[in-house]
Amino acid sequence: GDQPFSHFSYEANELSELERVFREYAETGKGRTRHYVHDDKEAEKFGVPPGKFTDWAPFEDGSDLLFYEGLHGCVVNDTVNLPKYADLKIGVVP
Repeated sequence: GDQPFSHFSYEANELSELERVFREYAETGKGRTRHYVHDDKEAEKFGVPPGKFTDWAPFEDGSDLLFYEGLHGCVVNDTVNLPKYADLKIGVVP
């Protein structure tokens, strides 16, 4: 019933958790991730239906680079500051 609600909104995303992942990786090189399942092919790969997220899982050991591909990697608001943990940010606008 909330017409302006969107997957782009802050309220629909776990931005504090995303900031925790960025911070932990910046400090320790460790962290965790999950995947959004877009289609049947990914559903088969991850064992989760399309439109859902996988469970959180730890990053593999020995990583030197965190590559985040998503909509909210550079959000700064009253609660989070994601870009302060990234050395390089690239935004793409269609």
